[in-house]
Amino acid sequence: MDAIVEIAAEPAPQTASERIAEAEVARALEGVREVLASTDAEFNSRRFMLSKLKKVGIACRDWPELARYADWMNTGDFGVLQIPTEYVDFLMHVAKLGIKTAVEVGVWYGASSYFTAAVLQRANPDFKMTMIDNEDHLVGYPEFSALLNLEKRVPATAEDCAGEVFDFVFIDGDHSYQGVQRDYLLLGRHARRAVGFHDIRGAEYDHLQGGTRRFWQEFAYHHAQDMTVMEFGHYERPWMGIGLGIKET
Repeated sequence: MDAIVEIAAEPAPQTASERIAEAEVARALEGVREVLASTDAEFNSRRFMLSKLKKVGIACRDWPELARYADWMNTGDFGVLQIPTEYVDFLMHVAKLGIKTAVEVGVWYGASSYFTAAVLQRANPDFKMTMIDNEDHLVGYPEFSALLNLEKRVPATAEDCAGEVFDFVFIDGDHSYQGVQRDYLLLGRHARRAVGFHDIRGAEYDHLQGGTRRFWQEFAYHHAQDMTVMEFGHYERPWMGIGLGIKET
């Protein structure tokens, strides 16, 4: 009986959109490498950091509020979903806190976690980022994890990590009031150095029991005396925004 010879199928050629997405991930990897290799002067330069974030890009959205960042826009869902200047100013403050461990709740396609990890790993080579999301949409994780100290816990929620303590907790998951409160009580309040929240000015979530705006307003009021409370809001009306609470040492 003749041996059966299996012929491997030729891989399907990439579509134009797949080639573009691959190029965008490659550009983001380049930006991450440049942050990790930056000099002290570069690392402390807001202009430099913004230029590296631009390489990561913004996820494609037709929101008119992002019109001024049209040349930052990627073609698909990979990319950050923050106002770049808010995000960089926020990260440059967090980078000064000696953070060794962090967790981000709600990582979506992963771009913001990758860039945050690059900045905090440049500040502290021993830094490790834990990524949590209830669905796995991560793009480029093998490539980025080859450069960055990442731990992927996807799918998972804050409840799966209850009781763990991180230096820094960033909450950007369920944007309902109860959802933000739950993530804060499970992880955020236990942060050793700082806790951050995205969309603290997000009026579009007000119908969700007050959403992120209500939670942040209550948080800022109750912790103004025992934390340094900072807000990063660069849009002319209530939209996006990042809140940061730094614990006194």
